[in-house]
Amino acid sequence: MYFRDIECGTIDFRLLSLLLSSSPELDFSLGVGKDMNATTDMTAGIVSRLSFDRTVPRGLVHRQAVSEVFLTDVIAIGENRFAVAAQLPRGHALYSDRLDDHYDPMILLEAVRQAGIFISHEYYGVPQQGWAFIFRKAAVSVSNLLAMKVGDTPGRLVMRVYFERRFHSEEMLTGAVVRSDLSLDDMPVGEIRGSFSFLPRPMYEAMRSAGRAAKALPDMPYVPTARPLSPERVARVDSRNVVVAQATTDDSTAVYEVIVNNDHPSLSDHKLDHISGMLITEAFRQAAVCALLEVGELPDNVVAAPRAFDVVFTDFAEHELPLYCRMVDTQPEQVGSRVVVSLELVQGDTVIASARVGVGE
Repeated sequence: MYFRDIECGTIDFRLLSLLLSSSPELDFSLGVGKDMNATTDMTAGIVSRLSFDRTVPRGLVHRQAVSEVFLTDVIAIGENRFAVAAQLPRGHALYSDRLDDHYDPMILLEAVRQAGIFISHEYYGVPQQGWAFIFRKAAVSVSNLLAMKVGDTPGRLVMRVYFERRFHSEEMLTGAVVRSDLSLDDMPVGEIRGSFSFLPRPMYEAMRSAGRAAKALPDMPYVPTARPLSPERVARVDSRNVVVAQATTDDSTAVYEVIVNNDHPSLSDHKLDHISGMLITEAFRQAAVCALLEVGELPDNVVAAPRAFDVVFTDFAEHELPLYCRMVDTQPEQVGSRVVVSLELVQGDTVIASARVGVGE
């Protein structure tokens, strides 16, 4: 999120925002990040030390429901480097709601999100209570679709997590840029890069109060009345997982209203003072699929969930205002075997987040 011009304590939020915005973007033509020398191999010895027997405490990954915890073990394997284990369920109300028999890349992102939070608490000493976590950006790419196929047993995800850049204030970790190389059931599957911030709750609340005051928000939360799209138009099966609706527009630009369901068990696992980053990410993915269908870039019979997406958050999405997702370029880009569309999320005149989403094999 964008840190407004508020200085609390010794943390310069403007400098922190600038530094954290510099993490690498994805190369959609290759399906992996720009660091092509990064390896996803890990020695058998390290993998054998990881346990998949039980999940970590839910509080250490900021989940309320135990069923939403996927991490099972973390081992330090070097300076700022960690091996992380997660078990992926074969059936899940959101992540298994797909048109094919492959794992949803969103569950990989959630696993990496949990890994970053757990490591920050357990290895870098970020307090579990009284500090706020801010999801800033994420770049997700699946490079091996075969490895994503759901098998006869729950998936064994191994993440090699590297805290590439770390930011501190008074020796406390306040942010990081993280790269994660992933393997699933012993096969390399892809890469996720991202950045996040931590800050004390009083500083977070001061930042949020100033930001909300500048927006002149209504007194009551906004309640969407638009009808969600049919699930097959957004690569889903269950209508309860659809988070976008068609919005009217005066031009040819594809615009979708984001349907915010604060009771969704996965996308809204716990209450926040803003719309969750995972819900926004899912809205980008669904809008991308539907937009590409509408402009004729994807035949109906090849609709598939996005396998690469790059999301950058620049502000908080508020509950009191309608939220819209729109295409930035009316002509999507053909990159290799994927069609890439650029979108942005807006509330009024404020851009909340931007994304590039790649759809196709």
